[in-house]
Amino acid sequence: MRAFVLLPCLVVAALVLQGCGAGGSASKRPVPGPVTQDCVNTLIDIKSQSIESTNKLTVSATVGKITTKEVVDATATEKLDVEQMNLYEHSTSTISSTVSGGPPGLPGAMDLKVDSKAILNVAKKLVVEWTKVTNASSGIVLKTDCTAQTIAKMPPVTTIVLAFKAIVLPQLQQASKCQGNDGAYDHYHLIADYAGPIPGVPKVTNLKVKGTMDVVLDKDYLLQTSKSQLTGSATETDVGDIAVTENSDTTATSSVAGGPTAADLDWSSWTADGGKCKQQMMEDIDDLFKPAMTSEITKKFNNKAFFKNQLLASIQGVLKVSETKKLIV
Repeated sequence: MRAFVLLPCLVVAALVLQGCGAGGSASKRPVPGPVTQDCVNTLIDIKSQSIESTNKLTVSATVGKITTKEVVDATATEKLDVEQMNLYEHSTSTISSTVSGGPPGLPGAMDLKVDSKAILNVAKKLVVEWTKVTNASSGIVLKTDCTAQTIAKMPPVTTIVLAFKAIVLPQLQQASKCQGNDGAYDHYHLIADYAGPIPGVPKVTNLKVKGTMDVVLDKDYLLQTSKSQLTGSATETDVGDIAVTENSDTTATSSVAGGPTAADLDWSSWTADGGKCKQQMMEDIDDLFKPAMTSEITKKFNNKAFFKNQLLASIQGVLKVSETKKLIV
């Protein structure tokens, strides 16, 4: 279970926590243009919605002496329910990678196709992830993996919803500014400027993240486009300096109100190498936010999942409050 582990809680911290109906359609959608008038909604908000999108991501990451550059082209479906705190994702990505400065025998370039699905079902305390990796040149399937993890310490839905409304959303609104409306959509600008630790990763020090994100939403807060630029640096005890530069561009081809259906959250037919999904118990919910290995630390800078970030930030917000109560008691 690693897709959620790789989520950008770092950027969520910078943008949100400072520490850790009607809608558009695929046809005749107005194209976002220059701002010409006042915002329809001055404050940004997040509503339940289902999005079909295309995504372009470029990343350059240097870990010690090894530099990896990736160009990712993806199509994705993301469905978010902010009342039940459920999430469904399905993406198909083509990843072109080049590596320099590595040891002899390390491939200098590789093209992969990655098909992935993920479910977060808070009521059932469940995270399910499925991934299929294929060599894009040969068509050979390298790996198919599926893991379903039950998280015993997952907070209740009502508690996470409260944290979202009372903590995450207000701080997101404080970190963003509506720059105006183009006649169809509101344009919001967000700034990330964070220096501090990655919770649970003591080997990482001197962490600094700077970036911006521009989000375009319609009057019902349905996503139209999202663009971000991000730079980050840190020092890791075992490998030395880490530096990351990332640019992402997401365009929604369809966005409608309403989150995942019961069918979306049904993973019973998902299979992997060796049969059905592996079922495991995650005792410590903090593991949901920690990288499993040094190479994954760089992916903490990933900033292409705006809505998912806010859901995870809400869970982290509950954990922060819980830990504070323990200290007071």
